[in-house]
Amino acid sequence: MRNPVLLLAVFVVFQVGSLCGDEPPWVTLFNGVDYDGWKIVAKADPAPAVVENGAMVLRQRINTDEHTFVTSEKKYRDFILELDLKDDPSFNSGVLLRCVDTPADAKVRLHGYQVKIDNTKRAWTGGVFDDFGAGWTWKFDLKDDARARAAFKLGEWSHFRIECIGPSVKVWVNGVPTCNLIDQKYPEGYIAFKIHALGNKPSATKQAIRLKNIRIITDQPERFSEPMELVARHARDTPSDSDKALPKPSTTGQFTPSQRTRLIVLADMGNEPDEEQQMLHLLACSNAFDLEGLIAVTGKYLRPEHREEYRRSLHPELFTRLIDGYAKVYSNLQQHANGWPTPDHLQSVVASGQTGYGIEATGEGKSCAGSQLIIDATMKPDPRPLHILVNAGANTLAQSLRDYREQHTPEEMKAFVAKLRVFENGAQDNAGAWICHTFPEIFWVRSNYQTYCYGGPNNNQLGPHSWKPFDYSAEGQDAWAKENVRDNHGALGELYPVRAMGKKVHFIEGGGTIPWMGLICRGLTDTAEPSWGGWSGRFTSNKIANVWSRHKDIEVDEKANVPFSVFTETKDRWTDPDDGKVYDNDYAPVWRWRQAMWNDFQARMDWCVQPYEKANHPPHASLNGDTSDKILKVNAKPGDVSTFDAAGSIDPDGDALRYAWWFYSEAGAHPYGKTLPIEQSAAQEISVKIPPDAGGKELHLILEVWDQSKIVSLVDYRRTVIAVNHDPRYPN
Repeated sequence: MRNPVLLLAVFVVFQVGSLCGDEPPWVTLFNGVDYDGWKIVAKADPAPAVVENGAMVLRQRINTDEHTFVTSEKKYRDFILELDLKDDPSFNSGVLLRCVDTPADAKVRLHGYQVKIDNTKRAWTGGVFDDFGAGWTWKFDLKDDARARAAFKLGEWSHFRIECIGPSVKVWVNGVPTCNLIDQKYPEGYIAFKIHALGNKPSATKQAIRLKNIRIITDQPERFSEPMELVARHARDTPSDSDKALPKPSTTGQFTPSQRTRLIVLADMGNEPDEEQQMLHLLACSNAFDLEGLIAVTGKYLRPEHREEYRRSLHPELFTRLIDGYAKVYSNLQQHANGWPTPDHLQSVVASGQTGYGIEATGEGKSCAGSQLIIDATMKPDPRPLHILVNAGANTLAQSLRDYREQHTPEEMKAFVAKLRVFENGAQDNAGAWICHTFPEIFWVRSNYQTYCYGGPNNNQLGPHSWKPFDYSAEGQDAWAKENVRDNHGALGELYPVRAMGKKVHFIEGGGTIPWMGLICRGLTDTAEPSWGGWSGRFTSNKIANVWSRHKDIEVDEKANVPFSVFTETKDRWTDPDDGKVYDNDYAPVWRWRQAMWNDFQARMDWCVQPYEKANHPPHASLNGDTSDKILKVNAKPGDVSTFDAAGSIDPDGDALRYAWWFYSEAGAHPYGKTLPIEQSAAQEISVKIPPDAGGKELHLILEVWDQSKIVSLVDYRRTVIAVNHDPRYPN
């Protein structure tokens, strides 16, 4: 008997229950007494604006042919705005966001996004249109949303929450989501309240709109953004009086707080050029996570005993130099995506770690700025895990743990350790083994080989040719970097050094890039599940005892701290689609994603100098109608036929899309372990029959949505984890 098609119910997995523990940094915009900080904008005879009972009270004036605006004196880019509003039944108004001045001969003085306050039976209050002077265009209407239309009550106080972060514009009215718009037209401007022009209707002058409790967040508003159940969509662009061509919208960089990860990096800056390459690349991706520490540390190749004087001391100034370059392209980056940390914030989190090498350089009285920074970050009332990337030695982290343990109870110490997720690159001192032995519950991933696979792992084993059309060699990789990063890519790109030791050029970026790359692809990667795989490689589902450093001298030291356990690398079998070559080794879990990573870096460096329309931006994948970046989890039974659909996937630049569906057979704690073909794997919609022998296994279905840009092709991912008869946490 043929099995019926089962449309799998979707359960969205949120990584974090609440957004953050910090108190939102609200700033009052209206003092309830006068219009300090505000101005009246009108053609000649403005409508009246007064203050009554702590509220702005705005009324219309008869025989006016132009709107009046009560406008903020300051301009705002990214913000969260809240206010209370009461509108009389005959008063026509709106809240303007990021509005800009119009030419002198225009019909109105300001135009921009307008949150409609609708006093008609249509009831589209909370929708957004573009009032651009000569006409207007609805960006997000409410005609298909009865719940949103019922949220606002004329003549009663209503609460509005408005988030403008990058190209995202979200509106709630009395807690009901009314707008989730993606649009790029107005990146910055004033906040204003409109008083509509009025003909010869004296009775209408008695009507008013009242506003109070107006407040705003402008300091990292993305950290306090709230998730919205309303599906995001691009501007509908339904014309009214006219229809202008609008700039293309972008979903790029839409990292909500539940998606963004907290990150501290420990790096032996100055050891050799790869650290500067890695950290420059990190800054070009820094809108994807919350950088809370950049700590210069020692390691095997940078320590007081080194034969070269320069490598005997820490070099935090190299972080500072890169941030100075980032500052010069910061404004251009903001045209392309939201969430970029300010240069001042980045400078504030630069610190130095232990000056000595290894666990012997830690202990009582040896605290440093870097170890204290780690303690302070871990102690923040933020429920998100703190990711610590150890790109050299781990002894600064060891000092943090020692210091905290000395002043806290075992229960407090356990909670402290539980907040950490550590990725150790190359095990470059003996402190990692000491930490894992002393604190066996710590989440610790050790990569001895995959970590070097962004360009390597070595000059003689470069993997797939991701830097075409340049030569298949380390020199060819540097030629790619010269064209796509170093030359003509602004003040940041010009700081990307050649990775040469003596006269020999080495593969780019060494071992410190792969550990943080996985933090970018939130629809693909869950850092709590190292066996799932992604841009940071794939690791065991359980910790393995005594996985030694790849460096023999460090391995000898580590034997003093047995047993210790870490998540360690596993291998994949992967066929390169470009040349058909099969890779079956420990490097394939990175190599299978590498072309996408190189393309991403190329596009991001373009963002440093190009205007929006001359750069490419990633598509946004939709899965079974879900447009978030969440990993989806479902249950199924052997024999079920499951349907998956990428309809609703979009590209902000209007490029054509192509789809690729495939099962990651090695992924997960209970992998299926066999090839599972998908018919019409390049189609927008697929059906998959669960194999009869898959009981007790998990199937990892990967959706890749690629754009077909002529600049460089970019991808977005969605992962579905199908638990076959074994995980009660997942819905059927």
